[in-house]
Amino acid sequence: MIALFNNEKIVLCDLGGVLTTNPWEDFIEHQTIRNIFDDQELSKKVVREVFSIVGYTYKDPIKKTYWTEKDCWEIFLEKAKQEIPSLPKCVTVKHLMKMYSQYNHGILRTKVMKRIIGKHKQNKTKPIIFSNNTEFWLRKQFSELHLKHLFLDEEAILSHRIAMPKIKILLDKDLLKKHILEPYKCVPKEIIYYDDNAECIDAAHNTGINGILVC
Repeated sequence: MIALFNNEKIVLCDLGGVLTTNPWEDFIEHQTIRNIFDDQELSKKVVREVFSIVGYTYKDPIKKTYWTEKDCWEIFLEKAKQEIPSLPKCVTVKHLMKMYSQYNHGILRTKVMKRIIGKHKQNKTKPIIFSNNTEFWLRKQFSELHLKHLFLDEEAILSHRIAMPKIKILLDKDLLKKHILEPYKCVPKEIIYYDDNAECIDAAHNTGINGILVC
């Protein structure tokens, strides 16, 4: 992706869904499940249990046969039900497999994006967080993901700092000029923008910004 452009001055990067991920967000469809998994300690416990079972080989030492991935999840679910009596019956093996897949995808995406932003920075391109997230979330993720060597938190363009969502800036040339082009002395074609929001990427393309959709 980096090789596509060689004249960029700044890199705009979304936070949630690009540099960070919430493995529960798409997985938890039922409010009761959401309430349970909103408990951070319980969430960590579930993830640890998942890795402790699925992380091992699938070979059954007694029967000398190999388990399928579904077998592993069924074992995990039975154990989870014993340890968490309040776990709703609607939590299924399918749900857990989906959660685990999303969790791993998110971890990999974070590593790849940090590497990409690092490469941009080596090329003297200025990386800037461009996000709808709050100040609290920004500081939390800067600490947990060790982002301070890539970005300056005080330069982040956050919706609550400028009192408007990022899509509004991308759709309005005057706002784009005020909040991005003038402060960083650049033109749209000198910007690369990473986001997982297709609407924002489309809006960026319409202004001449090189938008890249992150999946």
